[in-house]
Amino acid sequence: MTTKIQGRTVIVSTQPLNKSQLPAISDAELTGSRLTMTFPDVDMSAYTTWINIRSGRLVMAMAFIGTDSRSGTQKRVTARAWSAAQAAVK
Repeated sequence: MTTKIQGRTVIVSTQPLNKSQLPAISDAELTGSRLTMTFPDVDMSAYTTWINIRSGRLVMAMAFIGTDSRSGTQKRVTARAWSAAQAAVK
């Protein structure tokens, strides 16, 4: 979708994350999506990434907001948080 906000063009798109964009966590269901807002007037993009993990009764959702679309850090942070959550409920 393309829109104008205060005279500036903004392009907004959403897409589901594929397996390679999600952390490798065994025995859990993972889903995710990314919202991208592109501002072509200033050659900048902002991203919001959501990752949801569920295994049994343990559910975790994380959101990452910023201008960096690389998923490596997001995958590492999510995997560490999931490990800590599992340890906390054992």
